[in-house]
Amino acid sequence: MEEKILEVKGLSKKYKDFKLQDINFALDKGYIMGLIGRNGAGKTTLMNCILGKLHYETGSILLENGVEQFHENTGKEDLGFIVEPGPFFPGETLEENGKMLGAFYKNWDSDYFVSLLKRFELNRDKLYYDLSKGMKTKFQLAFALAHRPKLLILDEPTGGLDPVFRREFLSMIQSEVRDTMMSVIISTHLTTDLDKVADYIMMLDKGTQLFYMDKEEMLDSFPVLSGDVEKLPLLDKDKCGRVRRKGNYFSTMLKSPEYLKEHPEFKTEFQVERTSIEEIMYYLSAGEM
Repeated sequence: MEEKILEVKGLSKKYKDFKLQDINFALDKGYIMGLIGRNGAGKTTLMNCILGKLHYETGSILLENGVEQFHENTGKEDLGFIVEPGPFFPGETLEENGKMLGAFYKNWDSDYFVSLLKRFELNRDKLYYDLSKGMKTKFQLAFALAHRPKLLILDEPTGGLDPVFRREFLSMIQSEVRDTMMSVIISTHLTTDLDKVADYIMMLDKGTQLFYMDKEEMLDSFPVLSGDVEKLPLLDKDKCGRVRRKGNYFSTMLKSPEYLKEHPEFKTEFQVERTSIEEIMYYLSAGEM
């Protein structure tokens, strides 16, 4: 039986011109969840609620033992994060940041922290202020892993990384998950990263949760149909996402595999292909037919 590390129930957060509404999902220990959606979909708001940085109006966020720990300000030391901007001291060195902030975590491992700085080719005497975006990401990863979190929250973590370290970054995350049963939530526009590492995918659009699914099940659930534009009227527009047109050729994504099962003739009328995470983001969030 799987053991939950995080459960979110009916979560809603209101702003003046935006509402994150009725978010529900559970993440088990030792799994990686990818969070996708356009800018402004609510991804960062959701992660800040989980991290305890935002108060929310309704719902609950439960960590591991089923107790709503975030409002009680406990259990936060089990959370690691890479977010922008990071809550570090700009005028202090990387080593001093580790000493001062690491003291708040009971599982802080200073030797491991120093070894990670060396591995990531970061000078421990360098000021945090002087780091590039990619270097800040490396530092935050070193800091997060050094206090042995049970849940790691990553907001666009690989955007500023060179291709070589980006691959190493993802490999290290997978190794930590495998070795420690840490769980991870990754929000990113680089869907190829999620192709490599994610077990589950959640998609948000305008504050609404469109789905939360096993990645492989998701890729099978939204087939792409393409063909001659004259055959487009054969499709029910309410069962499709946005239509992409080029000359006399079109492509669209079905919102459910059930629609394809109900119309087996589509397999001869159209070309049917398995989708990708990037295509799902495009077709389901860019508008209707």
